[in-house]
Amino acid sequence: MKRDRTGKFIRNWDSEPKQAVNLSLTPTAWQVLQQRAYKYGISRSELVERYARSLECNADNDFDENEQVEVTAQPSDRQVINILESISDAFIAFDREWRYTYVNQATVRLLKKSKEELIGQCIWDLFPDLCGTNLERMLKKAVDEQTAFVFEDYYAPVSTWGEIHVYPSTEGLSLFVRDITERKRAEEAQDNQRQWLEAVLNLLPIPLIFVEPETARFTFFNEAVKQMAGGEIPRDRSAGVYDRDFYCTDATGQLIPPDQLPAIRVARGEKIDGAELNWHTPNGVYPLLVYGDILPAMHDRSATGVIVFQDIGDRKQVESQLQQSHHFIQQVADATPGLLYIYDLIEQRNVYVNCQIAEVLGYTPTQVQAMGKHLFTQLMHPDDLATLPAQIERLNKAQDGEIIELEYRMRHANGEWHWLWSRELIFARTDEGLPAQIIGISHDITERKRAETALRQVEERLQLALSSAQIIAWDVDLQTNYIMCSPNALEVWGLQEGTAEEFFAILHPEDRQKVSQAYERALNGEESFTQEYRVISPDGTVRWFHDLGRVYLNAEGQAARIVGVSVDISDRKQAEVALHLTQERYRSLAESLPQLVCTARIDGQADYCNQSWIEYTGLGLAQTQGFGWLQAIHIDDRSSAITQSMQAFKTGKPHSIELRLRRADGVYRWHLVRIVTIKSEDGNFVGWLGTATDIDDQKQTEQTQRFLAQASQTFAAANLDLQTILDTITRLVSEFTGDVCTLSLVSEDGQWLDPVSSYHIDTFGSRSQSNSR
Repeated sequence: MKRDRTGKFIRNWDSEPKQAVNLSLTPTAWQVLQQRAYKYGISRSELVERYARSLECNADNDFDENEQVEVTAQPSDRQVINILESISDAFIAFDREWRYTYVNQATVRLLKKSKEELIGQCIWDLFPDLCGTNLERMLKKAVDEQTAFVFEDYYAPVSTWGEIHVYPSTEGLSLFVRDITERKRAEEAQDNQRQWLEAVLNLLPIPLIFVEPETARFTFFNEAVKQMAGGEIPRDRSAGVYDRDFYCTDATGQLIPPDQLPAIRVARGEKIDGAELNWHTPNGVYPLLVYGDILPAMHDRSATGVIVFQDIGDRKQVESQLQQSHHFIQQVADATPGLLYIYDLIEQRNVYVNCQIAEVLGYTPTQVQAMGKHLFTQLMHPDDLATLPAQIERLNKAQDGEIIELEYRMRHANGEWHWLWSRELIFARTDEGLPAQIIGISHDITERKRAETALRQVEERLQLALSSAQIIAWDVDLQTNYIMCSPNALEVWGLQEGTAEEFFAILHPEDRQKVSQAYERALNGEESFTQEYRVISPDGTVRWFHDLGRVYLNAEGQAARIVGVSVDISDRKQAEVALHLTQERYRSLAESLPQLVCTARIDGQADYCNQSWIEYTGLGLAQTQGFGWLQAIHIDDRSSAITQSMQAFKTGKPHSIELRLRRADGVYRWHLVRIVTIKSEDGNFVGWLGTATDIDDQKQTEQTQRFLAQASQTFAAANLDLQTILDTITRLVSEFTGDVCTLSLVSEDGQWLDPVSSYHIDTFGSRSQSNSR
């Protein structure tokens, strides 16, 4: 209510602005207030307003006649005071000098001072610590502006928060003060709890976002999200807005529509379980798995959308590396000149075979895998199939890393039988430790087997041709157990004839048992007698001999005689020992250096070599890179290698070449080099992959085979003429070694060597052969 110029009240209650006030009254006071307001036809608020206004001045002087009538008609001052005394909120009235003119009991309790101590006292004198505080500023502002308002303030001396309703007038100021300390403490506790929760969420390494479902706005980002974003993200940011700094694409790189963004979907009530997307931020692009759902309202908190991200960048990188590694391994496997396979012993089927299966046996990998358990019954030779259980038993007993070798025949798609040589080891085991899968590599040795057969036939013919020139011939009478030898046996063995026991006595002690056993087999009817053994000569030297004999039966079918020859093979044995040592060294080298692998860019410059290459050539990666790999190629092969490689680089087609590679110790060995293209996942040509397989032994075998074939043809044509044979031997040996070859025989009296044939190639390339007969 306002006053006119004379200070009297103007009755315009309905038109005046009002300030909402919360009053706490006892039930009795509230009932009295309600009854009086109803009796006089006014509201309870207006009744309180009138009393508050009446405190600005003395009631007797300030009320006009009409007002006096109203007061007389309203409750007595005592009744109004009773109402104010009964409310739980503090009520204070000040005059224009800031002196207390009235305080109720709630004020006394709040300020902890009696009414006598307060009434008439200036607040700033009584409570000097309030000077300069927010309370002083707000109260004086209300008086200066003559505006009623509400504010909250904390009074430290009494440790109390108050909600203060201020009503200014020209005569002073009235206050309603509600104690809100408990509410403030609850709000502070709630705020502390919120800060604690946010601190905990900020410690999580998992990005987390809260969304308000009603407005679809972000209300919280933890630190993991801010790190991805590269800084602070404004709260209350709309979840469905794109800008240049933040946007999302799906796994295919397409922009996600705003209404399909995870926050919008969660705000709609959708549950997201592992949606994959890419979040583009100023700090980079993050591949993410998104999980989201609505957390229902609980504990005085409204429902909240919760979104959690899982950064799968490392996983994506690992997947990419695995794909590249698998692609590289697949290309290496396909470039390997042999069958690389994995066989499951439990399921009895092939689970992997490289593309070389088509070149070796004429089948595709799909056809082989489709055979399932019938693979070996369909393709393996029956004689070799019978040995398969023994091979599996060997694998069951094999240790990890132990290599099991096997030779067997498999039927080609064209019906022909091909010999394969396999080297297998355990690839995986069951939980019980039994072999589950084996990995192996097979090489087609059909040509080698044919060469061995041809070589064996040549050796048989050669042995027959040389049998006429045996050093010692012998004849054993199995009935009398007596042995007769050629006369020169006495010089070589110190014994020309005698019993079998006497001849056994000159044998090396370690060989007596096996020769005796072979002798017993001959007695039991074995048709051939073949044995190698050592003899201690009269001069104490140990010499090796090879016996080749035939058992003759009598009319009753019993063994009666053995006729044969003994050949001094000491030199051959020494060569075999040396060869064995050499083979062992190369075998050890082959075991540690299975295959040489290099990769190159499109222009042929090497950019990678495996450890086998480094160990074999002695060239490190830095020495091999670029065109450094040419250092390892024999100078005579280098031009051809460059020409063919450049041709391949131009056409982009794979090719193979045989050349010599220098080992780290300077030795050159023949290798089969296979170069294939490297293609990316999308099929583009990106480089070259080269593998080198050691074929030096194969080269030597082919050379030996040609030598023996020529010798065989010559012997057959010579009709076993001894001089022709000797001349042919010297010529072939000279051509094979590139040196002079002279063949001499010991004279009959043993005093000198008698040259019988000689062959050499002079410096001008002409050939000359002579013999003494």
